Amino acid sequence: MSAPFDSDTINPACPVVETEAGVRLTEATPPGHHLPPISSVVRPVTRTILATVTPEGKAGEDTGPDLGFLDTAMRPVPSFPLDALPAGVRDLIAGMAQGQRTHPAFLVTSVLATLAAAVGTSAHLQINAEWREPSAMWALLVGASGSGKSVSMRQTVNVLTEIGLGALRQTVPDPNREAVAQMVRAEQLRRTRRKIREGLDQDEVDFSSYRLPEAAAPPPGLITCTSTTLSGILDKLQAQPRGLLLAQADVIGLLRGATLRSDEGRAALLQGYDGDPYVRERANGAQILPALLLSLCGGVQPDKLKHVVGHEDDGLFARSLITYPQIVRDTDLPSRSAPATKRFEGVLRQAYALPASPSAFGGHPVLITEHAWRAVGPASRRWAAEASETTGMLASTYNRATTQALRLAFVLAILDHALADKAGLPPSVGDAYVRSAIRLLDENYLPSAERALDAAQARPDPDADLRAIAIFIARAVEGFDFNVRELREARRAPCYRDRAAWEKAVDRLLRLGCIAEAPRRNRTGRTRADYQAHPAFLSAARKAWSAASA
Repeated sequence: MSAPFDSDTINPACPVVETEAGVRLTEATPPGHHLPPISSVVRPVTRTILATVTPEGKAGEDTGPDLGFLDTAMRPVPSFPLDALPAGVRDLIAGMAQGQRTHPAFLVTSVLATLAAAVGTSAHLQINAEWREPSAMWALLVGASGSGKSVSMRQTVNVLTEIGLGALRQTVPDPNREAVAQMVRAEQLRRTRRKIREGLDQDEVDFSSYRLPEAAAPPPGLITCTSTTLSGILDKLQAQPRGLLLAQADVIGLLRGATLRSDEGRAALLQGYDGDPYVRERANGAQILPALLLSLCGGVQPDKLKHVVGHEDDGLFARSLITYPQIVRDTDLPSRSAPATKRFEGVLRQAYALPASPSAFGGHPVLITEHAWRAVGPASRRWAAEASETTGMLASTYNRATTQALRLAFVLAILDHALADKAGLPPSVGDAYVRSAIRLLDENYLPSAERALDAAQARPDPDADLRAIAIFIARAVEGFDFNVRELREARRAPCYRDRAAWEKAVDRLLRLGCIAEAPRRNRTGRTRADYQAHPAFLSAARKAWSAASA
């Protein structure tokens, strides 16, 4: 039996309220009793021991209980690993950040998503004969208003929009020529109808030799799209076989709109990540889109994340590269020198000039080298292990990490190739780009996804019941002694009358050194389930309850 705590060392006398079950609930910290900050008592990593007995039962030093399960703070995100980027890409980002202050995580993510959309169906990554990845990327920039999300999109997405508008202006037909062409097509159609009527009068049954006048080819459409309806997106894809970049400064209107929230709209949106053919049912028959290829770049504020994430794991969150950096306000004015946006514009124009293919995998294949493929293996196995240890959207995110790494490496190779003033596409994706992509995922995108799930309260929390029971115990006890049976029968008790949940929680608290079995005065008859709480545990649990109630 573990040694009980010395209840004479501290006297946490607290105001209490009597419940119907006779349990006293602590409602506030008493005057003059100052609880230590939770950071001073929470030890998130080191497993500690009971008063004088370690979890293995060996005598040891009293280092206090392990209180990490009480810490519900969002996971902090380390600084963006700029050193993981190729030298040319790193210089580009540094130059773009000087024009108008924004976080490099926002800039890098916007640059990669925009370039992926500009490449579109003109190229794809070839892993083997069966496995191919299209040039499509989904990016969500998470930050408060004024954190620089829109700034990064103006330097990337807006540049691609201007390139598309310029191409449209050059293809605007002469009004007179267009009017004459329409008259010619109308006359051809009238004559064809007359021949068909004459053929029917003569009992003709074979009309295969007749040809309708071909409609004028549509002008090249914009790659960027701000439409929030499925029909609007499909109409633009019909005129733009390269694919589309769905761009919204606030993605709530896009992802939670009436059309894309429907089953059909959501399914079409998710299909756009892989670029598969799409059959569109219309009143005049089915319409086939050879490639429903969609990239996405948008911003979202932290308090709106729950509306984007939702409650069901349909794969949208796992498909997205989430960047949620710690924003530190820079009080210095930006540089007045010419920003590097012009340099990135040249990269986009080079990608835009590549010939688009009607299908997602009909364009130029870019191979991955053997060394690069070997570099993927250890990271892929590690991400699979992480996925097996969790559930829900976080598990899906880790399961898709390998795909994300391959697509990131593909776009990084194209960007670095263009920044080196080389024409066309890179012949292959080497291991340096794969290692860069793995670091970006490990140090920014995956931690950001966990932080976003924390903000949306959608991350699996295996300690939720334990934390609720522990806080209830800390509020209920007067002094240090308590009885588990009495507590779980209290009306406002968490896991009310759930014996299994309480036994599991008590066992955890015993092993963590938060409580100890009280001395038994009578060893005959029914076990009383009396325990003593560690003073540090009581202080930390009450502090956690006060923080949650604030």
